[in-house]
Amino acid sequence: MRLLRWWRRWRAPASTYDDELEASARRIAKLRAEGARIAPGCVLFSGKFSREPWLVEPGANVAVAGSASFVAHDGVAFLLRDREPNAQLFGRIVERHFGLDGGGPGAGPGEGTKR
Repeated sequence: MRLLRWWRRWRAPASTYDDELEASARRIAKLRAEGARIAPGCVLFSGKFSREPWLVEPGANVAVAGSASFVAHDGVAFLLRDREPNAQLFGRIVERHFGLDGGGPGAGPGEGTKR
């Protein structure tokens, strides 16, 4: 029962902007524990950040909207398997400072703002 109450509180939608900022701080702490490099002042409005958080690096004062997605590597290397059996295509996604990811964009390897 206790776990169920915790789960409801964790998954409950934020009711105010302050609740959303609190949820963002919890997400950022969890991602930093998994190896992500997230600069101070970053806000994550999405629970879905990346499957490999250590390959995504948002800078200071970057806001990531709920529908943004980061794809550190995709299935393109699969197309090259006949020519290059060990081909891999992945890279770090770096968002410098004062950026906004929102509205469903997808950022791929080597992409991000270069400011």
